[in-house]
Amino acid sequence: MTRRRVGLIADTRIPEAGRGLPDEAYDALAGCDQILHCGDLHTIEVVDRVECLAPTIARRGSGDTFEPRIGRPGAWARTSAFSDVFVLDVEGGSVSA
Repeated sequence: MTRRRVGLIADTRIPEAGRGLPDEAYDALAGCDQILHCGDLHTIEVVDRVECLAPTIARRGSGDTFEPRIGRPGAWARTSAFSDVFVLDVEGGSVSA
């Protein structure tokens, strides 16, 4: 059986919560085979950064706008890594958001 390490992250709310993710978040996601972001990114750069660590799928959260608006640059300019819902089969079980 091949084991896969799946990283889960959500509610990063960049730039309102800060300029970027803390180093500890990147450290925790290092070595993952797949990363899932469960919404409220607020900006696409969050996915761009964690995709450097592992393939990433992101779900749009209630705070994620399609177009820029005051305080939020819009997260959905690029659609290939995003979904309103995702289901990932992991070792006979499934994870959905």
